[in-house]
Amino acid sequence: MRRVIRKLLQEHSDIAIVSEAPNGAEAIDEAREHTPDVVILDIAMPVLNGISAARLIKTSLPAVKILMLSQFDARAFMKESFAAGANGYVANTDTGSELLPGIEAILGRKKFVSSGIRLARP
Repeated sequence: MRRVIRKLLQEHSDIAIVSEAPNGAEAIDEAREHTPDVVILDIAMPVLNGISAARLIKTSLPAVKILMLSQFDARAFMKESFAAGANGYVANTDTGSELLPGIEAILGRKKFVSSGIRLARP
């Protein structure tokens, strides 16, 4: 999934990838070191899941926007992601078409939920 995301983002010259992390714990360290505008996390990250990582990133870097990727479209996961500080929620199946709109929306201070999520928006 990281290769797909990297490829999508590299196609846009106005986006710079400052770091990648293979798990939630390293994502926190990388976010603290680089202070990016946006952090993209997957709910099912190893070592520390994306929801826990989001919560810890927002605690130390409240201005950072977080876009959560998920294979789950359950309302509970989406609500928990937003409660942890995520600004957007994208279904893994929508990554190709909705990753960039999600980034643009959260940078514009709007919440974002991809169309592949069949549940009510937050």
